Amino acid sequence: MSIKWKFILIFGLITFVPIFSLSFYTLNGVQEQAVNQIKQSLTLEAELAEGHILTYFEQRKDRTADWSSDGYIRSEFESILDLPADTDGESQGKIKAAQLGEYILTKKHPLDSAIITTDILDTSGTVVVSTNPKRTGHTEPSTEDLDREHEFTQAINAESGQAFVGQIISEDEVGHSPDPMFHVSAPLFSPDGSKTLGILVTHVGLRGLDDVLSGQRQIELGAKSGFKGRGQSLEIYLVNQDKLMVTRSRFVENAVLNQIVDTQAVRLCHEKGEEITGQYLDYRGVSVYGASMCPDNQWWLLLTEIDESEVLVGFLALEKQIIIFSILTAMLAALIGLLYGVRIYRRIDSNLDVLRKIGAGDLGFRTNTIARDEIGKVGRGIDSMADSIEKYISRIKEAETQNTTLIESSPDCIKLLDPKGRLLHLSKGGLREHGFKSNKETVGWNYLATIEKKHLPAIKAALKNALSGKITTFEVEHVKDKKIKGVANRDWCEMTFSPVRDAQGKVKNILVVSRDISDKKQIQEKQHELDLLKTKFITVVSHQLRTPLSAISWNLEAILGKEMGDVAKGQEEVLRLSYDATKEIITRIGDLTTAMEIEEGKMRLEKEKASLQDVLGSVCAEVLPWCERRKIKHSITLPTKPLPLTEFDPTRIRGVLHKLIDNAVSYTKEKGGIEIVLSKLRNKVRFEIKDTGIGIPKSDQAHIFERFYRASNASKMKTDASGLGLFIAKAVVEAHGGNIGFTSQEGKGSTFWFELPI
Repeated sequence: MSIKWKFILIFGLITFVPIFSLSFYTLNGVQEQAVNQIKQSLTLEAELAEGHILTYFEQRKDRTADWSSDGYIRSEFESILDLPADTDGESQGKIKAAQLGEYILTKKHPLDSAIITTDILDTSGTVVVSTNPKRTGHTEPSTEDLDREHEFTQAINAESGQAFVGQIISEDEVGHSPDPMFHVSAPLFSPDGSKTLGILVTHVGLRGLDDVLSGQRQIELGAKSGFKGRGQSLEIYLVNQDKLMVTRSRFVENAVLNQIVDTQAVRLCHEKGEEITGQYLDYRGVSVYGASMCPDNQWWLLLTEIDESEVLVGFLALEKQIIIFSILTAMLAALIGLLYGVRIYRRIDSNLDVLRKIGAGDLGFRTNTIARDEIGKVGRGIDSMADSIEKYISRIKEAETQNTTLIESSPDCIKLLDPKGRLLHLSKGGLREHGFKSNKETVGWNYLATIEKKHLPAIKAALKNALSGKITTFEVEHVKDKKIKGVANRDWCEMTFSPVRDAQGKVKNILVVSRDISDKKQIQEKQHELDLLKTKFITVVSHQLRTPLSAISWNLEAILGKEMGDVAKGQEEVLRLSYDATKEIITRIGDLTTAMEIEEGKMRLEKEKASLQDVLGSVCAEVLPWCERRKIKHSITLPTKPLPLTEFDPTRIRGVLHKLIDNAVSYTKEKGGIEIVLSKLRNKVRFEIKDTGIGIPKSDQAHIFERFYRASNASKMKTDASGLGLFIAKAVVEAHGGNIGFTSQEGKGSTFWFELPI
């Protein structure tokens, strides 16, 4: 053999091996890319189809709900149900039912060609009205059958405007089409909406559903292709919970409700609720690539599948071309010379070099190829892939920049922690708070050392809660030792621990936001000091004044009782006014003391079994004589049977009754009236007092039970009240486990009431 042929043979072998190796390497990448692309396309196609199906069902539900709200249908159906059950009523009912069925058939069905039949069922599930007279009087043998066909239980208990789609079925019964269809049910209410008359059911054929899945619906709406634009073997179909195909098949005749689909995709959806995209055997036993959609709370799942042979046809053709090209190149290598081989190698190596640099993270490199051969196609594919990756990473970086900007612009101290609670990043606000210039200075910093030790258990609990997906907020106090690294420049902070999740929803890190509440704490401390001073003042005043005032009251009472001799008429009036004023001051001091006890949570109840009716009687004996002096009419309504003994504090409840009755009398003008009612309501006793007084302005009513609050018109009737009576009454009643309330209209009077448990 001559050296020429040896060179040709050696050069051919040297050229053949790299070309074939590179060809197979490229083919594997192209095949993987093609498979991934078809998976993405199938998933997108399945999601679009799922959306179309859900929209189609919603349209059917909207149509049925719309018909069920038709006033004529509701009133006519109610009139049919209201007819007597005798022979004449039955005859009239059949006539009216036929007329109503004709109305639906002629006025409603032309609006939706997908609806085959419309029935109206009464609450027992019997067909009373139908566009197909043969169905009138039909009923299912059981509630389970009604629910299976019509979602009867849901529909009969639904609200107006709701509708429910039943499963696709095929039945052989009188008046029912043997073709598969599904039912849409909506509640039918009386014209005034007060009661449910029954349900309206539309029988919908599968043509519209098949048109949506086949693409025919899109063609009708103006698209230029249906299945023709979807390939030769692409198939989209629905499967019910019994693993039966419920829409038309491209490959099997009469597949609806007959073809069993027990594939991997169906099993995963039914058993685990998982959606998949991948390769498996379809119901024909053919290897396909498919994507499944398993919508929540639906009786169906959707499958989009295409034969593997069609997916790989382009790749196989490309593979064949590359192999042929490689063989020819090897055979002709000796003839076309080393330069051509080097040129081919350099082009391939250039593509590989770009791939390597992209894989290393440098996305700025491109092949910039303009060749139309297979190597050029691979190069353009690499460029397209790099462009897509670069855009995706750019969007991620932009989002990260926005998040970082938001965090860094916040004046709060924001920490990013790892799952073990170690500091990963400190915001600018946090750097300022802890006296750092940059995050480099925070390396190894123990931020917990800047917080008082008493808060460490709460922080550990918050970290644990964040890892479990919970948000925790609490207040912490910082240490004041300036020797500690990173000690905060604020005394108190409100810390919020929140989980940071990754794309899969798993907690990746913990975000801690600390907000300065030092001023708030100082205000609270000052308020606490003021409250202590106020409490001390009231206590001192009440103790210092109560004893001498009581002595004055007893002396005045003795003088008025003429225990020290007769008193002149003019003097008696002055002494009585002084006595009343002294009693009022003692009452005010008592109210102040009680209000203080309520605020401090120190009010005590000395409960005993007693009769609220007896307590009311003693209060009325004291207060109602004042009504007679002011010419105010009054009435008392007591229960016909004595009230059972109730456990309460007689002194406290007596004070409540006294305050409510005194208010009613005080704020009612002369010749007005008050009504007192005592009653028993199941396990409660209720006191109620109604007056014809000045009433309470609407703007004041929300504050009427607040401490020291008086209505804006109250001073016209009683200038010197304290504004504590209703505050104390509410606290006492609620301390007994009761309720208190009122209704009022300015200028017309008020009604106050309270209830105590028996």
